[in-house]
Amino acid sequence: MKREEIRDQLNRGLITEEEANRQYAELKTNVGWYRTYADQAMVTTEYRCFLQRLILVFGSRDDRLLCRIPAKWPTEPSIESYITFLLRLIPIDHQLKITNPFVPAISRMLKALLHPQLNCFSSWLATEDKARLLPILNGSISVVQEKNWSATEKTRQLKRWADARNQYILSFAPLSLTLAPFVWEETLRDAFETYKAICDGDIDAQLPAEGGVEDIHALGVD
Repeated sequence: MKREEIRDQLNRGLITEEEANRQYAELKTNVGWYRTYADQAMVTTEYRCFLQRLILVFGSRDDRLLCRIPAKWPTEPSIESYITFLLRLIPIDHQLKITNPFVPAISRMLKALLHPQLNCFSSWLATEDKARLLPILNGSISVVQEKNWSATEKTRQLKRWADARNQYILSFAPLSLTLAPFVWEETLRDAFETYKAICDGDIDAQLPAEGGVEDIHALGVD
């Protein structure tokens, strides 16, 4: 029985969630992971299917094999670069609470997040990458600090920030002209169920550390 069949029986109320989890666990493969060539082929097929769904959901409308979510660090100091650093470095939950990103506390926070000697995002950003990006961030902060905006211009820049933030956050949504949101929901559920089956219930012990920042606001304190 395949995962789709188990899920279908669960949705129709033919089996309990406990029974479904037991059957998912029986599908677990292990040979060092792979027990047999058939197991290896099944895992490969399911993984490819998962990747295909990700591409369908997040692929560009012009080229499905190009991810539509921007994933580039700035290369030149500018206000736009400053906003990009903020969008890529500040966790989204905190971004939603930022009304004015141009205050000194936010600049200090960004500098700390990219400081090569600090442990922020060390699982995701190598020390040499931080060292390469920090001068561009510092230059962008200088550009912001040199601006003496009028009230009208400040309002325009704050709107620019809010629009950029909303557009960036929306880019992570399952936008599609043809696919319904439930396709993304099913893809995520398959990923979680497959991982639980592979871990055989010992999930917490096998999840890696997030490598994030526990108290991001403390980084902005002078």
